[in-house]
Amino acid sequence: MATYTPKTNKIESQSVVDRDFQVLRYNKSSYQIADNRPETVVQNLLKAKAENSPQSAKVKAIQKIANGKTQQGQAAPIQRAVFSVYRRAPADQEEAARDRQEVNTFVIESSHAANAGQPKGDLMTESGTLEGIPNAESVIITGHGNVRTIQGYSGAEVAARLKTSWKLPKAYSGMITLSSCKAGDKGFWTRSSLVAEVSNNLYGYSASVMGLKGNVITDSTGRDRSVGSDQNLAEYRNKKAELQKCKAAFELEVKNATEDLRFDLMSVRTSIMVIDAKQFKKPQGTVETIATGFSSLMSSGAGLLGIKGEPSDAEKLKTLEERKQKIEAEIEKVARKIEAKYQPLIDHIQAQMDLEGIPSGDPDITVVHGPQGRSMAFGQLSEEWVQFLLSEAASVDQQVPVEGPDLV
Repeated sequence: MATYTPKTNKIESQSVVDRDFQVLRYNKSSYQIADNRPETVVQNLLKAKAENSPQSAKVKAIQKIANGKTQQGQAAPIQRAVFSVYRRAPADQEEAARDRQEVNTFVIESSHAANAGQPKGDLMTESGTLEGIPNAESVIITGHGNVRTIQGYSGAEVAARLKTSWKLPKAYSGMITLSSCKAGDKGFWTRSSLVAEVSNNLYGYSASVMGLKGNVITDSTGRDRSVGSDQNLAEYRNKKAELQKCKAAFELEVKNATEDLRFDLMSVRTSIMVIDAKQFKKPQGTVETIATGFSSLMSSGAGLLGIKGEPSDAEKLKTLEERKQKIEAEIEKVARKIEAKYQPLIDHIQAQMDLEGIPSGDPDITVVHGPQGRSMAFGQLSEEWVQFLLSEAASVDQQVPVEGPDLV
């Protein structure tokens, strides 16, 4: 499976955090990190532009309609259950870390769809409950996939985890989406797909299972799309690399163009931090109190005599805050000027990626396997599985078919 960064997301920066531009500010209540990295400036600009785009407005409108208004007695917003599946046996720690990073991106992007909620966790290693899940809510399982497996796990194992570790209710009649490559494809030596295997191992349950044929990507609204062949996926990844290269160039140019300004801003913020810390440290003894009072008296006397004395801390803070605001405004002005050069290209590439492949729902690439299609003619299942599934189905008030159609 492959994805790209949606327009509504911040640019994912791979650069090392520049500690010089994260300044610690001390006040009476807590320490706070003031993030002034150039990539943050770029991210905020692109995020603001994306949130005001026509596509974003359309997604928000769909969400508003679907969510409804709870104060009028309608149902609460739907929250999808999104699960990650990490590689079963990575070659080494480096591969494991890379896989985890990629799958976490898949999870985030699956959560972008209208009415999506927070991810639930790792399907294969964690546990929790899906009890009480509304039928209108989708269960999304995402990770790298191939014919008959997702990250090296079989459909039987995926179904088993849903039933045992996550307590999938038998009465749940919603959709379980396998958001992975080739989940709907049949193997050369087998008649079934991963979709069918998961579904058949949920015999006695009411949920349906869905997946796409070919290689899968996720568009900016969280909807899966099939790009088909491996060659098409490679071309898509080239576009993704081009997009990331463009954003990195944008970020680097902003960083270089604002280097002096950011250094000045760091100095101003450091001065503010010092004054804040000084004010926070109150005088404790009699000597300090007398010294503070004498200093205040001398400053007042100098003012009455027309002598310009040392500015007070409050005056210094005011001057520094004004300077800080001017520098921040200048940084944003420079960034916006650079944005005008890069944004059209970024929009063009993202628009191309947004139209890539065939969206889920198209009958040519979408495979849906539901309770009515679950087979008990079982050329593929062992006798032990048959007996286990029959015993589970016995607790459900429905007729067990003697035989069924071939697996999808």
